[in-house]
Amino acid sequence: MPRSLLRYAVLVLVFGAAIVVVLGYGKSLESGHATVTATAVPVHEAGGTTPLGTLLTQIIVVVIAARLCGRLSARIGQPKVIGEIVAGILLGPSLLGAVSPTLSALLFPVSSLGTLKLLAEVGVLLFMFVVGLELDLDRLRGRAHTAVVVSHASILVPCFLGVVLSLALYRSLAPAGVRFTPFALFMGIAMSITAFPVLARILEERGLQGTALGSAAIVLLLLIGAALTTERIGIHALFGAFLIGVVMPREASFRTALIQRLEEVSAILFLPLFFAFTGLRTQIGLLDTTASWLMCLAVIAVATVGKLGGTMAAARLSGMETLDAFSLGALMNTRGLMELIVLNVGFELGILSPRIFAMMVLMALVTTFSTAPLLSLADFLRRRRDGAPLTAGAA
Repeated sequence: MPRSLLRYAVLVLVFGAAIVVVLGYGKSLESGHATVTATAVPVHEAGGTTPLGTLLTQIIVVVIAARLCGRLSARIGQPKVIGEIVAGILLGPSLLGAVSPTLSALLFPVSSLGTLKLLAEVGVLLFMFVVGLELDLDRLRGRAHTAVVVSHASILVPCFLGVVLSLALYRSLAPAGVRFTPFALFMGIAMSITAFPVLARILEERGLQGTALGSAAIVLLLLIGAALTTERIGIHALFGAFLIGVVMPREASFRTALIQRLEEVSAILFLPLFFAFTGLRTQIGLLDTTASWLMCLAVIAVATVGKLGGTMAAARLSGMETLDAFSLGALMNTRGLMELIVLNVGFELGILSPRIFAMMVLMALVTTFSTAPLLSLADFLRRRRDGAPLTAGAA
């Protein structure tokens, strides 16, 4: 135990100190920071319909596109959320706005985006509440040693690499007026994200899942109240929604029913609207040079090496077998919806320019998409090591 504690202390001190050093050096880049002007999404006003009619049309189009792309994603062995995110991007300026600006303006006029954003944020609040409900802190304590070391390594290593990468990206991609420290810290945070639903599945497979809650007459009121409280004190409402889910009292049967109902509403209706709104902000056309695509590839590479590599190294030091550690790293490398939530917060705060926002969205897609193939690779190597038959289905 003392040896593991020493490793943990060294991990925190080394990477913590390294991040501070890089942040200090990065401040020297502020004097030569090039001005980056935000490129507005090319959406125009459209008349001839009421706000309610526009909103209902948007819901229909978004839900149909999300369902179709989600089914296509499932058929190729990917999570449905991949297809739903792609559907949102396809409905934005990256495809629909470029192919048919008139139709894009008709479906998503500027005057309607405020309402669309509010509905999308409601969906994300419900999602974060469900994530909090599914988090089992008591059972997690039973694996505190492995969980703490692996989780902190999977945060510190990619965070450090993201801060270092910011040294190369700051002058060309940071919005005008944004100082290096908030830009670099946000890049580090974005590199450290793991999709909570995937993490919940890991805990469930290892026997660490199961929580409960109390009465529904007051549950949603507590959710709204907590979100409002954190929003009023300057912290995003998402944290309030998540925390109130964590502290809910325990009653498994009712908790299961509530989670199922909230997940159905948020997954079918609200979250596709969030993906669509994210897609309206994502302008892949801004990556119009070789240098831009090389930067994007660098972002993806750093995110993957930091998250997968950091998790795998920490898991091995904790005694986990190599292929199991690799599989855990692949799962932790999944960004998914959680990454998009953080990226949208950064975009709204003005920390991310439209070009780096597009790169980070692509990073979220690629890292999430790569999870299934990497897990299949680990299964293939495990079967070959154990001498099991290597059929086409197994491979």
